[in-house]
Amino acid sequence: MYFTRFGYFIIFSIIAVAVAAIAFVVWPQGDGGAGSSATASPTSAAAPVATVDPTPILPFDRVLNFASFGAVLNIEIDGQRILVNLRPDFDVSGLNTTSHTFITTLPPGQNSVEEALRASGVEVNGPTGVPVTRR
Repeated sequence: MYFTRFGYFIIFSIIAVAVAAIAFVVWPQGDGGAGSSATASPTSAAAPVATVDPTPILPFDRVLNFASFGAVLNIEIDGQRILVNLRPDFDVSGLNTTSHTFITTLPPGQNSVEEALRASGVEVNGPTGVPVTRR
């Protein structure tokens, strides 16, 4: 009889621990809740603010490819940062983004964006070419 009661005690203890674990994981943590100290608030000193550029990155060879197809609206060069704006009607869903503005960098060995575009057969700054501006 004691052995059976001890078995029931073990079973109920396991169930209670499982319910507590599920409740801990699923329970929403509000602003004043007991678990809210684990979440970082925007004003806490322990939560550094990271400035991440949300502009997606596009490899330069893809920029040349898109430019040869006429999908590039313009290219803006600001120091080391190269912004590529694609046409608004260009389908970017295959690039896993909805943005039509991308950042790219020149590959090693390339001196200028204009030279690379001309070498790939793309007209630069002409009436039908890709406008390239420097800031």
